[in-house]
Amino acid sequence: MVERVVYCVCVCGALLVYASFSGQSGCTIQDCTSAAGLISGAVRNYLGSAGQEGGSTSYASPVQSVYSPAPASTYSPGQTRHAQAGKIQASHSMSNLQIGTRSEALVGLAAVSVSTPNLSAQAKPRTEEEEAKRKRMRANVIKELTETEVTYYTHLKTLLFSFVEPLKTKKFSISDPLIVTLFSFLPPIANLTKEIVHGLQTKTREAAGGEKPVDIGDIFLHLAPVLKMYENYLNNYDSAIQKFKEIQGESSQLDNFVKKFCEETGQQDVTFYFIMPIQRLPRYEMLLREILKYTDEAHPDHSNLQVALEKIKLINDFLNDQKREDDNRRKINELQNNLITGAGTPMALFQQGRYYLREGLLEFRDKKRKKKEFHYFFLLSDILLRTKPGRNSLYHWKQTILLKEVVLTDLPPNDKEGTLSFELTEKTEQKYALVFLFRLESEKQQWLSAIQKAIGSLGQVQTNTRIRDMNTRSIALRNHKQDPALQTIDELMASFNQM
Repeated sequence: MVERVVYCVCVCGALLVYASFSGQSGCTIQDCTSAAGLISGAVRNYLGSAGQEGGSTSYASPVQSVYSPAPASTYSPGQTRHAQAGKIQASHSMSNLQIGTRSEALVGLAAVSVSTPNLSAQAKPRTEEEEAKRKRMRANVIKELTETEVTYYTHLKTLLFSFVEPLKTKKFSISDPLIVTLFSFLPPIANLTKEIVHGLQTKTREAAGGEKPVDIGDIFLHLAPVLKMYENYLNNYDSAIQKFKEIQGESSQLDNFVKKFCEETGQQDVTFYFIMPIQRLPRYEMLLREILKYTDEAHPDHSNLQVALEKIKLINDFLNDQKREDDNRRKINELQNNLITGAGTPMALFQQGRYYLREGLLEFRDKKRKKKEFHYFFLLSDILLRTKPGRNSLYHWKQTILLKEVVLTDLPPNDKEGTLSFELTEKTEQKYALVFLFRLESEKQQWLSAIQKAIGSLGQVQTNTRIRDMNTRSIALRNHKQDPALQTIDELMASFNQM
């Protein structure tokens, strides 16, 4: 009688497991068989214990013989660990069943039957078709990286030998320091690009026979710190190009030369070539990230790619911060030079942690005088400058409002005047109260939000966070430069003549 009960329970259990999970992704017949074996062992063990109490035949636990996961060779190292963890969990559940009550046994059986399909889902390896697709995708991204690098190098040579070098002759006499400085950074950048092209082509050629995978991570791991040479080019680009355009507009001879160069190269503007170094660094990061995405952890190139990507991202973040800092300094310097005080002396605006935010012509009313006026306002991170526009792009200073000393109040719409407004009031002695008037809700919100954020950031460590981050990145970049295998910028420039 006991044997029939065991037989019926085992069959029903197996059917229940298969019916419950056969429709789920990753559940196989082997999973159902294993779960059914666990059910069988649990019931037999439980009935065996009952039989000992009642004098019936006892049944040995079949856990070791019934629970047989897929061979280890079908799992990756990570999947094998998951499978072993699942086996331990199942065995632990069985031990609970052997010593528990009937209700505990039912709860334990439910837990085992539910967790079994997850084991198969975790352990499921990629199919041959999926592996082949990943290899194709990886090869395609490496091909794109190599081809675009060759194109980039070709364009740099065209810019140098067909444009920059002729401009050095007495015929044009380009001597502006901004332009000369920008031009001087191109040779080392071109030679670095040459090194990357050579490395990529060599690696691709060596792997052409299919005997070993293409590993390009060490190329960027080795040269990544030298990419910091782009910093000076990036920081000088805007000013130099603007100055070059001004000189081009004043010289018909230079203008004709530039137009002829563009016609011969098929480009509308020469800036197409000058902006390429700025666009290339973010592209390195993007392409390396894609290659790493299709590179398995067991691949010999995985570690180098990962570290190289981290280094290039670090450099990109650093250069972006430097560019923002440089733009901010340039804007504040421009404002400082164009601002005229009552005494006719310049106003010192440079201060650590101070940033330019926005500017514009605004209508306002002083609550004490109740007279509406239009003045030009400059919002910096800690002050609001009220000025009056003058001639030749100059501004006459009228008032400096310290944002840490004001209260900002959003006011309800004035239906009678058809205006939207907010108020800035000096919060201690109420020396002034300025009401800013707008006709458009969007314009009001832009200014209101900008002032709110500026006031909210005062007195917090946020203003110093970016400076600390940049210092940290600078230290990290200096550490990268200590790599003994690293070629110096001087070596790259010295070998430029061999291109």
